[in-house]
Formats: sequence, C-alpha cells, structure tokens
Amino acid sequence: MLSNKIKSSFLPLVIFSSCVAAESEFVIEDILDGQQVSHFALGDTDGDGSDEIIFMDQYGNVKIAKNLTNPNTLNMLVNTRWSLSENWKLQFLDQAYPSTDIRVAMTYEHNGNVFKSGTGLASKKDGKIEVNINGFSGNPAVTINYVSVAKGTMKGSYKDIQYSGSRSYPMNARKE
Repeated sequence: MLSNKIKSSFLPLVIFSSCVAAESEFVIEDILDGQQVSHFALGDTDGDGSDEIIFMDQYGNVKIAKNLTNPNTLNMLVNTRWSLSENWKLQFLDQAYPSTDIRVAMTYEHNGNVFKSGTGLASKKDGKIEVNINGFSGNPAVTINYVSVAKGTMKGSYKDIQYSGSRSYPMNARKE
C-alpha cells in the first residue's frame, strides 16, 4: 500500500523533473551503470546538500542513486588529465594547501605545442565542480555537472580562456 502511494505521488514529479534534467545533458543510463530507467528526478534525499538521482526501473521499483559528484570526487581527480575537446586539456594537479580546492592547469594544445594556458583552482559548489582560471573574470571557465573517474567520463561546459564573456561549449570530456 505504501509503495503504491509513493509511486503515484512520485510520477508527476518525475515527468516534470526529467524535462528539466534533460537540458543538463545527462545520460542517465550511464550514471546508473546501464540500468533500465523509465523515469528519473533529482533531489536531496539524505540532507547532505547534494542531489541524488531518484529513478523508476523497468519493473516500477523506485530507487535512489548517489549524486553526479560526491565529496570524494575532487580527491579522485588529483593527478588526472582530461581532453575537453581535440585541443583543450584540463589537468588536475594537487590539493592547494590548506584548502580543499585542487590546483588545475588548462591548456590549448596543437601538434604538441601549447598555445594558451591558464592555472587556477577547482572547487565543489552547488553539487557541481567549478574550475576558476586565474585572470578569467566572471563565470567559471569549466563547470563539471557529472564526472566518473572510474569510467573516464566528464560532462559539463567549458569556455575558451582567452574570451571570458563568450565562446561557451558543451563538454563530453574523456580521461587521458
């Protein structure tokens, strides 16, 4: 009886929320490790300030999966390098003492030569990872909505660090 009430009250929320989340370019099946998902929503179910994925599987069971980024995500990124595009690279270096932020380097490379570079810090903010490049004004140069170090995938957006006010691109990065 209780599960029927949960399902019936959950469905309207799921339909509305899945439209919103689809705009964030999440591939929900990738995040949920290939499970068959009929509907999903994002919400903070455990009060940690980070949204979890609430989803219904093909059998009508409502399940909860951990969020897109988690408290350990930043630590797992240390000493990794990611291809944001054919030429843009993002390298997570080490932890900036005494902060929990991580030092990063962003470069534009072509034929082994570096044409643009910037350094800055990566930090977790509002359930996302933001990379702020020194000297880059305004919004973060890179916003990471989803990262799986184990699967070597990262989704979000990035900007050309030479042009702070424009040139924003969707990002489907891969770990090198």
